[in-house]
Amino acid sequence: MKKYEVMPQVVVYKDMFSKEELDRFYSLLDLYDTDISGIKITNEEDSMRKDDHGVLPEIEQPNSPLNNWVPWHTFGKKTFFNFSTMPEDLEDENLIFLYNFRQKLYDIFGEVFKDYINDWSDSGYWPEYIDNWNINNPDATRMFYSVVEILRHHNKPEKDFAIGFHTDTHEHRTGSPRTQQLITITVYVNDDYEGGDLQFLSEVDNKLITYKPKFGDITVFPSGQPYWHSALAVKEGNNKIFVRVFALWDHPGSKEWFDNIEKYGEEEWNRINDEAIQLDVSAGNRDREVHVEGQRLMPTSPAIKVYIKAEDSSYIDGRLL
Repeated sequence: MKKYEVMPQVVVYKDMFSKEELDRFYSLLDLYDTDISGIKITNEEDSMRKDDHGVLPEIEQPNSPLNNWVPWHTFGKKTFFNFSTMPEDLEDENLIFLYNFRQKLYDIFGEVFKDYINDWSDSGYWPEYIDNWNINNPDATRMFYSVVEILRHHNKPEKDFAIGFHTDTHEHRTGSPRTQQLITITVYVNDDYEGGDLQFLSEVDNKLITYKPKFGDITVFPSGQPYWHSALAVKEGNNKIFVRVFALWDHPGSKEWFDNIEKYGEEEWNRINDEAIQLDVSAGNRDREVHVEGQRLMPTSPAIKVYIKAEDSSYIDGRLL
């Protein structure tokens, strides 16, 4: 299994898909595209403040494993692979390919997850409530995969970022009963665009690593802090397509959470907790604004500012690895 370590616990797995199957998948996403012009766009800050991720994709075409497309905040658009079973009498070769590609994704997610956990399960990073790493099998207790998202970043040459520095776990909500993102797994479908690089911030040594993904690259890293990452805006060429899944943990809620419900009552504790969330987000604790010496950057608000020396910023072209 070919892999490359970008930084500790940030790993890229390579050469697990063929160019031909990725190109066909990309073309079918265009074929089964749907209009999103009449669907409300939810601002990305509402995700942090209100846990509002906007309108969710729904099943629209019978016998298709793809849901309809919806806005993905202001970043672009998204859809899901649904859980439909392929009909035995299905004759549409395009839909058959999509069902088979969905299965291949799950197979490869399983391979890279197993390898990644073998390397990093004892790193000391993970939440203490994780008592096993079984996922999507009969021995699994609380760990499972999220829905498989298909995400599209549109060309936005006027912007610096498609999405600024963030983590994928809402850690200001981790005490509440909810599914928590643990590991982010992303497959990059194409690389025929300018821009769109990934950036990883290491706050341990104050370094910035920019990675240009090759088609088929699979990035795997922890979903929570301090694994800050961003995606630069796509400047020209084709839209950037990637497929993402999270390893999730069904967290029943912390003792502190339920102690506070007993102390304040559920309605009052939810109000107190939401007030704390708003203050936390307003203070910029859930985002980073990274400034590299000698480079111009559009400001992000609210966010904690991080300053990187020019010599501590590096570039890796995944297409050459």
